[in-house]
Amino acid sequence: MNGHQRPPIIRFGAFLTPLAFATALACASAASLIQPSIHTFPAAGVHRPAVPPGTQFECNGPSLGYNCVVQSKPRIVVDFWGDFTPARDTYGVRSYVIDFVVNVGTRTTTYLTPLAQYGVEIPQQLCPPPVRRVSCIWNDRAPPPAEPTVAQVADEAENAAIHFGESFGFNGCPNACDNLNTNIIIVTQRGVKPKDFLAEKNGYCAYHTYLEASDEKPIPRGIVYSLIPYSAGVEQRLPGGKRLGCSGGSVNGQTVNGSLDAIGISLSHEIAEAVTDPVQVTAGPLGYVLPGYLRDPKKLSVDEISDDCQDVKMINIFSVSGLSMAAEPFYSNNTPLPTGGMGYCVIQK
Repeated sequence: MNGHQRPPIIRFGAFLTPLAFATALACASAASLIQPSIHTFPAAGVHRPAVPPGTQFECNGPSLGYNCVVQSKPRIVVDFWGDFTPARDTYGVRSYVIDFVVNVGTRTTTYLTPLAQYGVEIPQQLCPPPVRRVSCIWNDRAPPPAEPTVAQVADEAENAAIHFGESFGFNGCPNACDNLNTNIIIVTQRGVKPKDFLAEKNGYCAYHTYLEASDEKPIPRGIVYSLIPYSAGVEQRLPGGKRLGCSGGSVNGQTVNGSLDAIGISLSHEIAEAVTDPVQVTAGPLGYVLPGYLRDPKKLSVDEISDDCQDVKMINIFSVSGLSMAAEPFYSNNTPLPTGGMGYCVIQK
């Protein structure tokens, strides 16, 4: 979902179950940008049931008078926000994220290939080589707030768009950044706790959203971005001995690589959903419209293609630099079922 927040999981010993499912619609304040209030879907507090096999995700646009919007030729740029020196980044999140985003295209893995059914052309590298001497990786060393708000994260997304500029398609910055195909992934330094990250109520592990420009209708242009907090090795202890985390160790066990599972799973979730549902529009009966692929557009569902696959098997999709990269499935309308019919969660290496 736009502003989708990937829920944390609650751990009972080695068993992991989802604690919460939350969604936020968030945009930053700037002279040329609109900031609607955040819209949160409260935590379910129980294991999320998988979507019934045979369900079809549909484009939530034409029935409401909008064109369907996807990232037809997606790209990724990464903004490491804060201190990622080895002394601070003890889990090696920076190198892990770079290895993940540089190799997640078709050159290394077929993981994202099923997204073609939604009108997406997957490149060999989502995070491409330098363009006009501008790298797809940036480290904004300005210290982030200890608990950045949604608006502060959105401000940082605008800072990143200005940095990457026209080399990566952000035309007209800072007044009107016009780019739907590039997802800015903001990774916060260790110790920073964005507002509601791993909160017991309505908490999340990551989210993606859209910073909306005010001067183009009906589909305004702006900035697509995702927030990936530093979740490796991070858990929150709750009353009763419960621990809240982001799937660390769920694929590669209780190792440093396993701690980084939290990062890989959050990245895979937000990348797939930003590609297939990148935009929000401040219109419609709920104050916004999501003109991408949703499970039940007729009911204005906010379930996107990764949301209903969170309880389905997670695996390593490739290895690089001696580390295995974990990911979770997403929904494919074209996946055949043994019992007949089409549509279920898919994950491939």
